[in-house]
Amino acid sequence: MSLSEFPVELLDLCLEDVGTRELLAIRATCKRLRDVVSWSGRMRAVMTRTAGLTEIKVGKMFRVVIEEDLITNHASKGLDFILENVRELWLGVLPVVSYSYHYRGAHMLLDSILHLFEHELPRSRLEQVYIWPIVALDVYSAGRLMERMNASLLDFVVPDVRFHKIYDDKNEHRVRLGDKFLNASLELSSHKASLFRHIDLSLATRLTHLDIIGKTTPARHRRPNWALGGLPGLWKQCRVLKSVQFSADESEADFQIPYRYLTPAILPQSLERLILSKCSIKFEHETKVSFADNVSIVSMVCDSSMFLEPIIGSLNNLTLKTLGDEALDIMSTRAFAQSPLRRLSLHVNTFSNVRLSQLSNLPCLEDLQITMNEKPTRNKRIALRKFLAQNPSLNVTLSIHKFGRITSWNMRSYLHV
Repeated sequence: MSLSEFPVELLDLCLEDVGTRELLAIRATCKRLRDVVSWSGRMRAVMTRTAGLTEIKVGKMFRVVIEEDLITNHASKGLDFILENVRELWLGVLPVVSYSYHYRGAHMLLDSILHLFEHELPRSRLEQVYIWPIVALDVYSAGRLMERMNASLLDFVVPDVRFHKIYDDKNEHRVRLGDKFLNASLELSSHKASLFRHIDLSLATRLTHLDIIGKTTPARHRRPNWALGGLPGLWKQCRVLKSVQFSADESEADFQIPYRYLTPAILPQSLERLILSKCSIKFEHETKVSFADNVSIVSMVCDSSMFLEPIIGSLNNLTLKTLGDEALDIMSTRAFAQSPLRRLSLHVNTFSNVRLSQLSNLPCLEDLQITMNEKPTRNKRIALRKFLAQNPSLNVTLSIHKFGRITSWNMRSYLHV
């Protein structure tokens, strides 16, 4: 985006109320902005605009500093460099400010964005604001932003909207997506079952893709699982939704989705594809399991093999957790031997539960991780060396979970293979 096309009001407001500490944090965490945002005793910013626009100063509480050597190195492209990376700034200001100052600075920024809608800006400027992912801090702030946008009389379409850190607040505020959105990303920071009751998609008549992302906060050290109690109500609101994806961004986190929420009777009729990435399906009293054709399970956490055989053929990533042999019975089936698994994680009590001969038959396996409570015995180490020699391209990681600590080794380095 060239400078003449950039909405100056938004750049000005994005940087207006951010303090020195947040600016330094942005410089430290935002990799691509690190070269142009730097510290000086006298903070100032002089941004020269092209296309006949006048010189401006950005910010009241702080000023961005561009060192002389950076100006020399980038020459006239110095400002364009900032503008090319302003999306990283846009996505980077809110999390830093919210975590450091308890949402005060982020709310200031959101108020500044809402201020744009109170002025009769040219339509081209407004559309340039809308084409970026819109980041809201919580349910209340997101609701305010959506109400203002839904009330706009402009006929435009927003390709992407992203809600940052949605949590279940006590004031029963709701996020209402209007008919201007095509794709939505919801980042969940709450694990309460009532979370989805704060999201209203009844007016989102154009929404075709929904991405639900589980994110943890720095204060949480326990292994989180997202409760999805309000999910059926969310499905009922979707009219033209074609694609839904669940994904968790933490290695020890997963979604716990009841199986009944994935049946054809509950899923939206318009849905063409449902992707479950790193999810744990919770079975209750089902005696027969069958998924709709539009359900694609990319990865799964399971503690029982009785439901795995019908769906093992569609799994690329599988985590088996067991303290005995019963959950590993799936490994002796023909469906397991023919499955397209690329990554397999086994959580066992002892190494005697691991059947290496059955793992050698997997045609697509690239990564194997074994987690147990004790180191393998001498005989098992000999069997492991033979297994690694037969599978030279396989990456194998051994993790020992003992006294609350996990220690991991690459098996080829551990066994000197």
